[in-house]
Amino acid sequence: TMVIEYAGDTPIIGAFNGTIHIMTEDTFAPKPEDTLTITGKIISDDSLAITCIPIRLNSNRITMTDKEGNYKFTKLSHGSYTVNCLNKYYDGANPLYYYEPFLYSPVHTFDLTTDTSGIDFLASNIRGSSEVTGSIIKNGTGLANIEVLLVGDKLHKDTTNEDGFYSFQNIGKWNKPYNLFPNDTIYNYEPESYSLYINENIPNQNFVAEPTSSVKRNYVINSHLEIEFFNYGDLLNLKVNSQIESNHFKLQLQSIEGRIIEERVNNLTIGLNEFQVRLSNLNTGVYMLNLFESGKHIITRKIIITR
Repeated sequence: TMVIEYAGDTPIIGAFNGTIHIMTEDTFAPKPEDTLTITGKIISDDSLAITCIPIRLNSNRITMTDKEGNYKFTKLSHGSYTVNCLNKYYDGANPLYYYEPFLYSPVHTFDLTTDTSGIDFLASNIRGSSEVTGSIIKNGTGLANIEVLLVGDKLHKDTTNEDGFYSFQNIGKWNKPYNLFPNDTIYNYEPESYSLYINENIPNQNFVAEPTSSVKRNYVINSHLEIEFFNYGDLLNLKVNSQIESNHFKLQLQSIEGRIIEERVNNLTIGLNEFQVRLSNLNTGVYMLNLFESGKHIITRKIIITR
């Protein structure tokens, strides 16, 4: 990290460690004859553009890839250049990560004599990927044409085949929770959703479909916690029957893309506790209500809003 300021025409550099450097020549400002360009792109193993990655030219110029994965250096002179990606995501062997890390190749070194394009990089996901599979069953038979959503930092969609089977392939191994659920209002499902940490292939994430009128709204989470959901217009009401006291009962309302809309921590007392989530400020769409007790995820409930 550097701060560059000028005293007249002389650049003065303040380095991150507090030292000051006064240069005898301005090597940063291009000269009138410096008109050459270098352009390129970063793409992933599955041909997707990689955005907001720093690209370094020699040791003194950096730019970033745009939303299409492209980058560009301008006002360059004839000479020898090295172009490489700075991997802001790499975390070594640490198994706990909160991003999708890549390795970039190759490092380009060449003599620049004319405008040069095609200085591209391939981004290889160093964590690999997994798959999530399961079925939707009604009366012992697979239920076809039901959309299933897998929601994390990205939204993934699939539709059950004639046997009720769905499959999500090439899901990045992120240490973040995904919500998996059928996106359907004709039936209710048991369970309503799964909360997953995808670090390996996860099979048999199955749902049982039942007519809406026959599905109970009561959930026994464990031996000391029971939750009931019911709606009154634009209010979602929760009745929590608890056999313990806790000051870490958290309600988290998320958009389908994973953006947190509301989050609050409540106290639980022994016996019946009642909470409300106001839905009047939400637009038409699908939302997720996550409940946590003492930091542990206990249930996710899908909310569908129609206006």
